[in-house]
Amino acid sequence: MLFSTNVTVLTGNIANLTVGLTGSNAAIATLQSTSVSYGTRISQNEVDIGALQLITPTYASNIGILFSNVVSLTNGIAGTNTNINTIQSNLTSYATYANSTFGTASGNVNAVQSNLTSYATYANSTFGTASGNVNAVQSNLTAYAAYANSTFSGGGGVNQDASYNWTNVHTFSNTISINAVSANGSLGSPGQVLSSTGTDTQWINAGGSSNVIVGNATTQSFTANGTQTDFILTNPIANVNNIIVTLNGLLQAPTTHYTISGSTLTFTSIPYTSSLVEIRSLEGGVGLNGGPYSTGNVPQNSQSSSYTLATSDVGKHISITTGGVIVPNTTFAVGDSVVIYNNSGSSQTITQGVNVTMRLVGTATTGNRTLAQYGLVTVLCVAANTFVSMGGGLA
Repeated sequence: MLFSTNVTVLTGNIANLTVGLTGSNAAIATLQSTSVSYGTRISQNEVDIGALQLITPTYASNIGILFSNVVSLTNGIAGTNTNINTIQSNLTSYATYANSTFGTASGNVNAVQSNLTSYATYANSTFGTASGNVNAVQSNLTAYAAYANSTFSGGGGVNQDASYNWTNVHTFSNTISINAVSANGSLGSPGQVLSSTGTDTQWINAGGSSNVIVGNATTQSFTANGTQTDFILTNPIANVNNIIVTLNGLLQAPTTHYTISGSTLTFTSIPYTSSLVEIRSLEGGVGLNGGPYSTGNVPQNSQSSSYTLATSDVGKHISITTGGVIVPNTTFAVGDSVVIYNNSGSSQTITQGVNVTMRLVGTATTGNRTLAQYGLVTVLCVAANTFVSMGGGLA
């Protein structure tokens, strides 16, 4: 019985032990699972530790740089403090000068103030002689202002004798109306013009014994007979320089080749038979001896290729080296003339333009003309688009 009881007890204990073992196995399984989890975590921690070990040197380097920057900043702050102290010191020094009196500088300021006071005194002063001059100028200006808008009238007009100093000329901004001008108190006669002798002024007859001509330019032509030296003009000529004379187109020199007395022109040598004498009286305006209407100069128009005459060539001479000259139609008026000079060693052609009639002087021959080397020809308009050509070396 006892044995059976013990066996029962033992069986119970074994059952309990089995249960306990089962629980232990479960606990062991749980522990094993937990151990695996801890092992995984340990492995991850090892990886993290490795990564941390790699990063740590960089952090250490950055910390070193940061520390160096802090040291530099500390030094900079110290330098700034020094500069601030210097500025404070300077400000203190300037503050000392701000209210100071500057010795010599102060003396200069006082001198300037004294000068300003002196100038202020002059500013409103009356300047003795200078003031007198100013008053005189003001008086003159007042007088001129009175004349500026005046109209000068009266039978005697403006009368000044030869002693008046005409260099004292005044300019007015307004128009001055002058009804009459006199010379030595005289208004002259109808047709007279006022002329200066160099020391006085006088009234002279236009076209009379003076060097002045008035009127319209005229041209007279004659044919020499081989014996005649005198040629009578329509109007008297005051001066030998007031006419232009050509002989077969060749310009004659005043006094050397001809003289003038009243309305008579006299050649110093007898012109050849059938020579064309052309006399132009320069009466296109008022001109003095040697003035714009004198015979001292015949302007030149120089050409080096074929050239067509133009209105602007009237009264000029064309100097041409090659190409010839064309005389056009509907360009010139009666009395217009142009001189052509062949400035070359070869002949050149003077071409009769379309609808133009150009005659050789003294003949009925018309057409183009040939001008020999260094020849001279005058082309004169005698009617609408009709010309006469005359000169030396012309064929």
